Amino acid sequence: MPQRLGVNSVVSVSLSSVYPQEARLVCFPDAHRTTQEKFVVLGSTEVGVGKYGLVLRHRRHPERVFTTRTLRARVLEACPPTMVFRKHPHPPAAKARPQAQVSRQQRPSSSRSTNASPAAAAVAAPTPTPTPAPVPQEALPAGGPRSTTGNAVGSASTGRGRGRSHGRGRGQVRQPHQEAAAPSNAASDSSDSSSDSESDGDEDTVADGAAATSVAAHAEDPVLLTWGPWDDRGQPFDARKMAMPAATNHPATLLRQNCGIAHTALSLFRMFFPVEFVMKSVIPATNEELQRRHRGVQPMRELDFWRWLLCWLRMSLYPAASRRDFWGTAGGNSLLPVPNLADIMSRFRFDTLQSCMKLVPASTAPITPDKFWQVRPLIASFNQCMKQFNPSWLVCLDESMVAWTAEHAPGWMVVPRKPRPFGNEYHTIACWETHIIFHIELVEGKDRPSHLGPLKHVQEHGKLPALVMRMCECIADSGRVVAMDSGFGSVKAAVELINMGLFCTMVIKKRRYWPRGIDGAAALSHMHGKPVGSVAAQTATVGGRQIWLAAFADSKHTPLMLNTWGTTSRMGNQKKRRVGGERVQFQYCQYQHHYYAARHSVDDNNNIRQGSVGFEASFRTTSWDLRQFSFIIALAEANALLAYERFVHQDEAKRTSLVNFRLMLIEELMAFVSEESVAGTKKKRRSSEPTHSSEPTHSLQTRPKQSGQWDGSKFPKTSTYNKLKCRGKDLRCKEYVYTYCLCDPRTPLCCDCFAEHVVLSGWSPTH
Repeated sequence: MPQRLGVNSVVSVSLSSVYPQEARLVCFPDAHRTTQEKFVVLGSTEVGVGKYGLVLRHRRHPERVFTTRTLRARVLEACPPTMVFRKHPHPPAAKARPQAQVSRQQRPSSSRSTNASPAAAAVAAPTPTPTPAPVPQEALPAGGPRSTTGNAVGSASTGRGRGRSHGRGRGQVRQPHQEAAAPSNAASDSSDSSSDSESDGDEDTVADGAAATSVAAHAEDPVLLTWGPWDDRGQPFDARKMAMPAATNHPATLLRQNCGIAHTALSLFRMFFPVEFVMKSVIPATNEELQRRHRGVQPMRELDFWRWLLCWLRMSLYPAASRRDFWGTAGGNSLLPVPNLADIMSRFRFDTLQSCMKLVPASTAPITPDKFWQVRPLIASFNQCMKQFNPSWLVCLDESMVAWTAEHAPGWMVVPRKPRPFGNEYHTIACWETHIIFHIELVEGKDRPSHLGPLKHVQEHGKLPALVMRMCECIADSGRVVAMDSGFGSVKAAVELINMGLFCTMVIKKRRYWPRGIDGAAALSHMHGKPVGSVAAQTATVGGRQIWLAAFADSKHTPLMLNTWGTTSRMGNQKKRRVGGERVQFQYCQYQHHYYAARHSVDDNNNIRQGSVGFEASFRTTSWDLRQFSFIIALAEANALLAYERFVHQDEAKRTSLVNFRLMLIEELMAFVSEESVAGTKKKRRSSEPTHSSEPTHSLQTRPKQSGQWDGSKFPKTSTYNKLKCRGKDLRCKEYVYTYCLCDPRTPLCCDCFAEHVVLSGWSPTH
């Protein structure tokens, strides 16, 4: 067992796991069986064949002695180093690992673990003589550690940084970072190196006090990681500079930038928007739904889609107005005038298209259940069209949220640290120079169908490295640098990026444990007391790939960053800090300077997309699929604005706001719709076929069962099915009916009034 637990340690145990039960009932008669109580460890005992537990004593009942299973205990206070007892012999005997010890008073305050962990089995009598070089005894991970010799007493819950759990169910709040611990010592040899035994392949972590001298890249391919000594003056080897000397001069470009095309707001929007998906999937799917629900209504064409989108763009500039105001005769309130959209599309046509809008035809639905079957081709089409953009040499990997409050939606989650915590999360990667997001991936979680199997690279490399690999496949073998926050911090992910021809800078933080292979406590201890602005680095080789860890002394914290490129040379503006009443100036290192410049790329794009006049917020819908469609529209608009600023406008002094860009887009889209309408009219006049009216035909329809009066887009469901008063004959008809005319579902009509309505309209089937 790689960890030890000493006498007089304090652990927390549920009363249901405390034995004997008779003594428990006598000492705790009023406590619930799931209540957690604190106990003092007296020693260890055998609780079964080959199973060991702890001997406990409660402070209020010192005369009683209790026992519990090892993996049921949770360490609250580690034992003094002078009172350590060993594990009972258990064949085959594990090789003893030398481990130095120090007093708890010498332990750095920054490296103490405030999050307690369940204890490992304490198993022999106390050692009478302490070892000469003490090291603090660290609390063990939840559920007990995994033994490096194969005798595991428990396993910890797995997860990813920042509480990201790819397998969490709907409505589940993200929990703090919980990963399995695989501690090892500085003097351990290669035969005792730990291996990853998790079935899902998640990234492992080490306990705070254990020296991280070994890391397993995968259960089938363990990799020994040995860190070199800390260097406070040297410059790490910059592998990227040797591979690509002029890589930092690689700017962001458009593939069609040098083709003689004058980019406009509309052309940039169409470049980043999946138009082909709309033509081949959205329009046929909508027409299929129109045919099913509204027979006789003219099918949707490409021009109708652009008119529908034009109406939404104009309505998004007036978030306080309701939808009916845009088709009112008064043009909204006198204090809030809004445009009349009747000249673009009638309200009936707009409401009909909105209610029948679908992304994928229902006839192509899969046989097996899949909640994401309509969204997957949309995301794939967006990623495909974004290949027209060539990002710069530095990119940022982060997350984006799509607001949605219905907790029963697919992949729904709660991320409290986000400005909009409820909804769906997308992993996104953006260019540092332009802030354009060029690749996205929806987090499906437990709603992912089991018949589809695990995501790509998960079985070979684990969830976290596989996620980083999938997001960076579009820029593989390009020598770019990927900046990632602590949620993606992993030694395995950094090594896999090197194998893909990429470099990275990632922040390393301790959630509950440090990422496996990173001895963060030793780094913080090494930097303790150093002046602000100092930097130290240590290198390691993993599978023939060189990585290095840098620690920088700042005024309030010591950021740790794992790098596969760059040096510690100073660059950038002077940073000012006030330390002890004095002002200190320093410069960031090269890796820091570029990371802090790129880390807000995705967030800046999200701020544009989710602003006060953002398209996504103004797009009101009750369909989860259309909410994801509105996210793609808003993202394409934000990308088009950023591309317009970078490649067309190019004026740093006078930036283009989202409102001004949307007004340009609306103006160009109205001109496009008008030209298409004129061209379609001329073509129709030259045709020898008889023309048909674009208005819906008159047909007497019956209101659906258990529905109420038309609300503008549909008949809402009700608990009763009441007749409505006929509104024919100038409201003098006294009949109550279920029927209405197809041209105006808002007006209930009886049979006589319907006939009069058809005659007065002058309509005929051959007109």
